[in-house]
Amino acid sequence: MNIRKALQIANSINLIAKMPDGDALVHILGNGDESTNIDALSHWIQSQVDLLSIEKADYMLEKLVHRLHNRLSGFNSFLGKRKTNHSLELII
Repeated sequence: MNIRKALQIANSINLIAKMPDGDALVHILGNGDESTNIDALSHWIQSQVDLLSIEKADYMLEKLVHRLHNRLSGFNSFLGKRKTNHSLELII
């Protein structure tokens, strides 16, 4: 999948999921080199597309949103009731 397509999908997921601005998700979704949550999400999408071996990313939005929700829910569970400066919970 090309970077432009992954970024388009990342922007769509960001709109649906109302992800926080900033770089808090870089080490959760990205490889640590990204500078924003959107860049990290784009990296994560590219890796998921490779894993899923699906060529048409347009049809993967629902599956990716579900996987992202599971990933972030697991991280929220890991944090427990600890206070943080931001919420990683998705509103879907």
